[in-house]
Amino acid sequence: MGLLQEAIQRMKDKKQKFKDADEDFKIQHKLEERRKNANERELERYQEEGRQKQIQEALSFYRKQKSSEMWHTNNFTNNQNLFSGSGFSMRNNDQRWI
Repeated sequence: MGLLQEAIQRMKDKKQKFKDADEDFKIQHKLEERRKNANERELERYQEEGRQKQIQEALSFYRKQKSSEMWHTNNFTNNQNLFSGSGFSMRNNDQRWI
């Protein structure tokens, strides 16, 4: 029982440390934002929008590429047809469905 309680206490402590660190980060971020003037904040917003647009374009490119690769490979044609009678079938020796 002691080991279980110790493990639970360690998990709670770790959770609290993360919570405290997150709170400190948020406070630090707010202080930095207050020190900037309006023009700097606007410039950063536009830069972030541009960065997000580039990320979306790259994701779109890679998704199209993966989709194209999927349709142009022979993975679909090389698979045996389960219902054609060739290869493994889902019947036992008495030819009844399992």
